[in-house]
Amino acid sequence: RCFIFLDKDRILYFYIDETGQTGSNLLDDNQPNFYYGMLSTPYDLDKTKDSYDRIIRMRKKLQVSELHANELGIHKIELILDDISDFLDDFNIDFNIFSLNKKDFIIINFFDQVFDSGVNRAVSYMEYWSPLRYCYLYKLRTLFNDKVLEILWKARGCKDKDKSNRLLVQGISCLLNKLDSQEELSDNSFIKETLEWAKNNPDELLYNFISSVEDRESEDVLSPNSVLFQLVLFGISEILPKNSSATIYVDKQNQFNRYQNHWAEVYKNFRLGSLPATEMGIGLNTFDTTNMPLELPVFIDSTCSVGLEIVDILTWLVKRYMENKKSLSERLILFVDRMFQDRMKQSKFVHIDILYQEGLMKMKEQLENAGVVY
Repeated sequence: RCFIFLDKDRILYFYIDETGQTGSNLLDDNQPNFYYGMLSTPYDLDKTKDSYDRIIRMRKKLQVSELHANELGIHKIELILDDISDFLDDFNIDFNIFSLNKKDFIIINFFDQVFDSGVNRAVSYMEYWSPLRYCYLYKLRTLFNDKVLEILWKARGCKDKDKSNRLLVQGISCLLNKLDSQEELSDNSFIKETLEWAKNNPDELLYNFISSVEDRESEDVLSPNSVLFQLVLFGISEILPKNSSATIYVDKQNQFNRYQNHWAEVYKNFRLGSLPATEMGIGLNTFDTTNMPLELPVFIDSTCSVGLEIVDILTWLVKRYMENKKSLSERLILFVDRMFQDRMKQSKFVHIDILYQEGLMKMKEQLENAGVVY
């Protein structure tokens, strides 16, 4: 058994909200990304009188019963921007954003299932379990269009195994046709061999792994919300001081809360297990759960939480900043710029462009450690 002693006097409070939810429709160009926003502070904002009084004053200034960014809009948020800035400073608040591009998510799902060296015999260990994977992923993305994305997403979530395999083969055939027209793709021989093996062996890939799933909760493992919440938990583990405890407040939404609680339980058990930290491959990040929170999330109504009202506004602003920056005023852009610089040290992004750049940095580091001149 693993015994972990926590300093109960050292508690960090987290407030988590989401935006950009489109259900199973991941091809909505009006909502290209899904986000979690996470506020962290040494204060329990919902039980601190000063924080509550400040929120009341902001509500009165705007003549609203709740600070909800989508209803306030840009103009009203600007009216309380100084109040929000002071609030963040006075309560020592950090804010981090976790963002997932939905189309990239479909491609990453495909890549991780089809290019896994443990499944696809055309792929070597080094080609998948090293930073090379990000280079192949980046080049593979050029083969996709919305039609192929739709086909492969349907295949991934289809419970009928035979139908899923037919859709998978159809999607791979489209990719191979596109590949044949892209002679400039320098690694097309490797990508072509990998795709051809997958096309000829769809049963080996278990692409519709939910075919045996009986309950809706397990199906949600495939959703962007479920995947991104795992990164939120890793973000908490990186922020949380060693041997401290966490209180994690999450917006109460039944459709999400089940698997949010599920993953918190899973990673808690990883931490308490015999291998809390595991090397993932050559030059890849370590799967490290040694500082995962032992406390499960507390699900509360956003109308009853000071922290959730603030994180809602910050998340909404960053979403607008990332997707439609011109819609914000110069003052709001400057506010978000400063947040990125001063408060957002552990933000994480599931975007292929960013993963590719991180992969290049890891390969550069490996070459330098090996003394290779390039």
